[in-house]
Amino acid sequence: MTEKQINEELEKGYTDMLEGRSKPAEQVFSEIYKDYNVYC
Repeated sequence: MTEKQINEELEKGYTDMLEGRSKPAEQVFSEIYKDYNVYC
């Protein structure tokens, strides 16, 4: 990725966070563990 592309992706993520389109990390990892049958 170019620096410009990285910055664009970071901006998208920041906008999503500000507009409430994000999930807590704990929820995301829980979903990953469930989807891939990983148990910790």
